[in-house]
Amino acid sequence: MIVVRNFRYKGGEIDIIAKKGSKLSFVEVKGRKVLSFGSAKEAVNYKKQERIKEGAKLFILKNNLDENSFDISFDVISIENNSIEWVENAFT
Repeated sequence: MIVVRNFRYKGGEIDIIAKKGSKLSFVEVKGRKVLSFGSAKEAVNYKKQERIKEGAKLFILKNNLDENSFDISFDVISIENNSIEWVENAFT
């Protein structure tokens, strides 16, 4: 179930926050029409990953959630050449 779309915070945005059972997923969606600058998955570099993790912490604090009661997942959905790939636990 999608909990929030486009969660904005100082320093960035998380595209989708979803919950299924005890799993709380923070999802980055990237698309590429041209791969000359790398794949969509490659666009989620270390710096972007750190921003997403910071945003996840802020979301958890803002919503008074106990992070220990969830299995946290950082996922990437890449859209390239009319195909969609969902990479669960893309980074930690």
